[in-house]
Amino acid sequence: MTAVASTPAAVGGEAAPNGGLEAPPRRWPHVLGVGAIVSLYAALYSTYLLILHSTLQDGLADVGEYDQAISGYAHFMGPHSPFVGLHGAADAGKLQLADHFTPLLALMAPFYWIHDGPETLLVETAVLTALPIIPLWLFVRRAVRNSGRFGSPAANLSAYLVVIGYGVTWPLQMALWFEFHEVFLELPILMWMIERAQAGRLRQAALISLLLLGVKDDMGFVVAIFGLYLATKDATARDWARWLPRALRRPRLVLDTVRRRDRAWFLALVPVGIGMVWLVAQVLLPAAGGSPNRNFTYTEFGPTQSAAIHAMLGDPGNTFGTLFNSHYKRQTLEMLLWPVLGLCLLSPLSLMAVPLVMERFLSVNQLYWVMPYHYNAFLVPIIFCAGVDGALRVSRWLTSARLSVRVARRGPFVRSALMTAFAMYVAIYAWSTFDRYPMHHMTQASFWDVSNPSVVAAKQAASKIPDNAYVASATQVGPQLLSRDKVVMWVPPGDRNYPPPPWVLADVQRTSYPFKNVAAQQAEVQRLESAGYRVVFQSDGWVVLHNAALG
Repeated sequence: MTAVASTPAAVGGEAAPNGGLEAPPRRWPHVLGVGAIVSLYAALYSTYLLILHSTLQDGLADVGEYDQAISGYAHFMGPHSPFVGLHGAADAGKLQLADHFTPLLALMAPFYWIHDGPETLLVETAVLTALPIIPLWLFVRRAVRNSGRFGSPAANLSAYLVVIGYGVTWPLQMALWFEFHEVFLELPILMWMIERAQAGRLRQAALISLLLLGVKDDMGFVVAIFGLYLATKDATARDWARWLPRALRRPRLVLDTVRRRDRAWFLALVPVGIGMVWLVAQVLLPAAGGSPNRNFTYTEFGPTQSAAIHAMLGDPGNTFGTLFNSHYKRQTLEMLLWPVLGLCLLSPLSLMAVPLVMERFLSVNQLYWVMPYHYNAFLVPIIFCAGVDGALRVSRWLTSARLSVRVARRGPFVRSALMTAFAMYVAIYAWSTFDRYPMHHMTQASFWDVSNPSVVAAKQAASKIPDNAYVASATQVGPQLLSRDKVVMWVPPGDRNYPPPPWVLADVQRTSYPFKNVAAQQAEVQRLESAGYRVVFQSDGWVVLHNAALG
């Protein structure tokens, strides 16, 4: 089965021939232009994250876990993280792989040879967030360029506008506010594999997609859907509809079709992806010290994984209804569509988002439903690329001869104008809503205030902790100690079963997660004092306690 002429270039292979209407594009000006945008956004993100860190607006979750794991890789000791768990005071900590399967963290370790501390992690986070701008620019430019003599200027302008909007889109801001998470490894990988598929480099796209398996436990679902996409993208839905009756009459046609154009290799991504999800959950996480039920949060459907799956499949109507049974779910879905005017729904690329949305919205964990945190950032590459593809499909439909012969004659110009208008919307929407989301705090003087008495007192308290000590710290100040101490989170008794630390840095004036309130924190300090801890520093609610009997 061969691709038909009506297949949009945005989802096909190579760009269509332009009939000699355009000269080959000049690359160097755009290398400098795109490089400048990437550098500016990386600098913006770095500044934002480092100020959050220096003003104690970050926390140990998840910066503590990943900083300790990457530091372990950098020292060739394995990804041990005391934050994840400790068996004893002298223990190096549990493997981070027991919490999430993210072996690609090892790629970030060499930069820790320059500086071993969370500041390095935050700068790497900023760079990882900005890098997808490069493949996204290429994707948009290639999608728009096939529009005759007006295509190249419109393609360049559209590409710049879309990446400018990407840089401050709200899911990225929410993820940066949470600071580091695996999502920042996923962003460039997913964007590049979609761009390579659009460019017709399907084998490259398939190989790049395998990197997702080392990012997070559930990325195998995305790889599986992407494999189906690669195997079927060389023909339209109409072609496949015509093929199906013939395949039913001649079963051998199925084998012939699978063997053609590397389809078998692409379809192999389906069992590889799904199999990897099972392997991680049932084998690799337990082998690292984790639980096979680590990601099971579907008790609304059943008490066990098998019971929940049986209930979901047995009552698909109830399962579908659960996806939308909360105001928070509906609000999040709506806000995910606004950055691209909902046009992502017209692209088959959006199918890759389905498993990521379903696993969140079927869960009983309400944190998965809402707009804050990092969970929505996993969808950004899909939403933006599918949005551009959907816009291109709409522009082609509006300029087809079936609607208007007169418009069809001016099709290249109209399509270029429509795509440019869409790109302008993406940029304008992102920046016009900038003040609703966390990064707008950078426009306020208080955001930059490192001389705040509470911040100064917290850093004084941190300075009382000796180097290489085992310390339980309140989450806000804990990252200040990561580069020189073995740090765990200060928690209520029995919360994480850490062994008793000789040093505690507590906060009795501001709520510190996971304590429910300040009263509980004050009660815990009193309990520590009665257990033999001595207060060695106290200022503005920050309390440093030491138990000499423990070290």
